[in-house]
Amino acid sequence: MLKAIFFDIDDTLVDRTKAMRSALDTFMQSRPDVFAISESERYVAACLERDKRGYAPRSQFSEWVVNSFPRLQMTPSEFWQACAQAILDNIVIDPAICNMLASLRGRYRLGVISNGHGSRQRRKLQRAGLSQYFDSIIISGELGVAKPDARIYAGALSRAGFCASESLLVGDDVERDVLGPMQHGMASCWVARGRSYPRELPQPCRIIESILDLPEAL
Repeated sequence: MLKAIFFDIDDTLVDRTKAMRSALDTFMQSRPDVFAISESERYVAACLERDKRGYAPRSQFSEWVVNSFPRLQMTPSEFWQACAQAILDNIVIDPAICNMLASLRGRYRLGVISNGHGSRQRRKLQRAGLSQYFDSIIISGELGVAKPDARIYAGALSRAGFCASESLLVGDDVERDVLGPMQHGMASCWVARGRSYPRELPQPCRIIESILDLPEAL
């Protein structure tokens, strides 16, 4: 019987891709000396491709940006600090997600299992108005291991007080949110976001287009 539901943050609970796109667009508009307005859409697309939905190493991504646009006259660290803050500034509250979580919380224990920097990921949840819905929040930057390492799933289950067979992880990344938890004995729900799940891989228990489709899939 399902008793606990764990969620990924980026592009699951929080639309990081949209926030990143808005952050890059705002940043580029603030530096017309570097980015021609007529080319901004192309520049944003190139940056998003290099960012790899947040999975590219921060240092690698930032170095590529400052090397591609030397007129920025910024270090990779300075650029990433500005970009990370801009992402946070562009995260908004979605009342529909808040209502869904409030409804689920009456039937299940809810938790978060996320990769990323601890305080930054927690601030994303706060900016989105979601922190109060979760009984436990596990973030790789605080635990010292990241998805798909089995220890992060084990740590989340131990803190929540449930076994793997009683738990479901909902997320958008195949390796980290589907294959990883399945290997640890957890059920998984993949958030497609317009993509097709690879047929050659083990299939998740559920596939939904949007996080808002979760209640009907349970």
